Amino acid sequence: QTHLFGSSSIIACSPSANKSILQSDQVFAMGWPGTKITGNKFLIALEGSSHARIRGLVVKALNQPDALRRIAIMVQPGIVTALQQWSKEGRVVVFNKAKKVTFENIGKYFCGLEPGPHLDTLDHLFAGTAYHHALQCRKKGNTFFTDVINKRKYEGDAARAEYDLLDQLLHLKDDDGKQLQDTEVLDNIVGLIIAGCESTSLSIMWVVYYLAKYPNVLKKLQEEHKNLGRNGDFITRDDIVNLQYTNKVCQFKDYMTKLEKPMLLNY
Repeated sequence: QTHLFGSSSIIACSPSANKSILQSDQVFAMGWPGTKITGNKFLIALEGSSHARIRGLVVKALNQPDALRRIAIMVQPGIVTALQQWSKEGRVVVFNKAKKVTFENIGKYFCGLEPGPHLDTLDHLFAGTAYHHALQCRKKGNTFFTDVINKRKYEGDAARAEYDLLDQLLHLKDDDGKQLQDTEVLDNIVGLIIAGCESTSLSIMWVVYYLAKYPNVLKKLQEEHKNLGRNGDFITRDDIVNLQYTNKVCQFKDYMTKLEKPMLLNY
């Protein structure tokens, strides 16, 4: 018996105890002690039809071909600018740099926020790991995103040059024709930022680490990419799909990230 994420918890280790728990859905309902941070309406905190409804809308907004094409185009200016800046600095701490550019891209695609003081205010709310600090940041985050949502509703679609994730979550309808409530939009924006920022930053860090460690792989990637963007155009999702060697490198990155994460946690 212990405390995890501010809640009393019992950890079951034996196979027989775990089997009994997992086979007794009516007695042991699924619950996430950390929902005070992500919100009760975040998709991983829900189950059954509620989970299916939220997940379906989030996937439609983030993981469909049209959405992936928009993401590929939208994030590239920030990535190119960051890489150019890193090259001028000589030696950099990749994780810190990757986390900054990842957060800027998340702010851009999720809510149309440009780099600057306003986005920096939000960045500070996701900087800590202590549970009490996280709860305080969540309250401030609620205020921040509630203001963004209210402003977006007041301005209407005509004021928007680009269609971001927030626009989609505010307008998408489920199979019954119902839109998400503001609380559902808020919880899933915050939850996706928490889920995406750290994992993406770590992935970028390991990619840079292994490419520096294996220059022959980097050379092959450069060869595959040399004909892309020659006219200054950004690459598209269709270009990415056709980069066979690049996709194999990404698969290796996913495999190594799964191996490295436990070591980082133990450290």
